Amino acid sequence: MFTIRDAKECKTITSEYLISYILPLFAFDFTLWDEVVEFMIFFIVLGFLCIYHNNFSVNIILELLQYRFYECSLLNADNIELETIIISRDILSTNKGGIINVKVINNEYSLDVSG
Repeated sequence: MFTIRDAKECKTITSEYLISYILPLFAFDFTLWDEVVEFMIFFIVLGFLCIYHNNFSVNIILELLQYRFYECSLLNADNIELETIIISRDILSTNKGGIINVKVINNEYSLDVSG
């Protein structure tokens, strides 16, 4: 269990995911109508998510599952500060001083398992 000292929503992580891993998988041939339709669907979804977040930040799977990324500063029971990125369905930026349970995924990311 940790106490949330500070939390700020990350809006660039999912865009980095899209640009690095998803976008290169798409090769559109604009001489075929079905390819044009695929291109339009991709950019309409991307545009919707950009407008929704006021930023270019989208991981579609996590977005559909209603998860957000937060850069957090946490305090453990010994008052040792931990800096991590937490994946959570809760709005952590308004929960400063609150208690949170996290499961460490790797050195950088943790998952909120409070709820």
